[in-house]
Amino acid sequence: MPALVTIAIPTFDRPAYLEQAVASALAQTYPHIEVIVGDNGCGEAMKGWAPEVAGDPRLVYQQNPRNFGMSGNFNALADAARGEFLTAIGDDDRLLPDFVSRLMQEMKPEVTLAFCNHFLIDRYGNRLDLQSREQTCRYSRDHLSEGVLENAQVAAWQQAMALSATLMRTADMRRLRFREDLNTPDAEFFIRLAQEGGKFAFVPDYLAEYRVHVGATSSAGLCSEVLVEYLLPLEVSAAVEPYKERLLGPLMMNAVSRCLRQGERERARKLLNSHYYPLGAPRNRTALSAKERIAEATEHAVKYGLQHICASLPTAIGSPTYRVVRAAKEWARS
Repeated sequence: MPALVTIAIPTFDRPAYLEQAVASALAQTYPHIEVIVGDNGCGEAMKGWAPEVAGDPRLVYQQNPRNFGMSGNFNALADAARGEFLTAIGDDDRLLPDFVSRLMQEMKPEVTLAFCNHFLIDRYGNRLDLQSREQTCRYSRDHLSEGVLENAQVAAWQQAMALSATLMRTADMRRLRFREDLNTPDAEFFIRLAQEGGKFAFVPDYLAEYRVHVGATSSAGLCSEVLVEYLLPLEVSAAVEPYKERLLGPLMMNAVSRCLRQGERERARKLLNSHYYPLGAPRNRTALSAKERIAEATEHAVKYGLQHICASLPTAIGSPTYRVVRAAKEWARS
């Protein structure tokens, strides 16, 4: 008998979006599925989502006893899953009908995870075709060959896979679990999975839709100081090192900024001393006008010099100074 696939959907009081996510999950052409909704909310908005009301035996609704957070909700859903395979999507995302069937074709015994391209959609559900293609390029999926990847670690450090466009083995999710102190834990999870030798397969088809809007959990930004502290100790080969550096550079900048804003001076200093913190030397671009070169040099000084200066000052002086300068810079941009 074909393997059972669990589609896990964590939610927090968003019935309108959830209705679309559940409908897309139940519309899969692959017949052997279960859909589990894990509710982190108060339950009032979701009263109509009990299985007996929905009328589909494949749908399971579980009300969490408390708000587990997004990562904790994913973990709880993995624990409850009956399927050998698992995909987890946001309550505002949608799967196209052939998502499961197409990715299951790639889940040979030696394959740990299969992923595909995905469309971006706006808050109303309209596809953003140009932005979708741009994101495919940004995460280097346009350079991936179909099938089992030669180096899963490279793809993981490039963040090539998106959680809502990925099919994995439930046992791996239960074993490694999401870090519950990360608000966007999937990138770190995929890196750990690749680090231990997992094999990833890629399907170039666009088989899922990821919604981008202000209310999305991921729009709140990364807890980057926590994320980089998990990623920094991971040892990689010489072939993978450039990809690790490329991912960590901007994250280190953001992490130091967050630490300084939060008054965590020693934590910021430790990150500044890492060789993954970018040197940030201004680019030598002779084609720039004098005004553009001044603007670039100023941006460089603000980004790099300000962080070093404020981290070297006592916390009572450095952190307020950093917050004031950054606030002034953001005000000037608005």
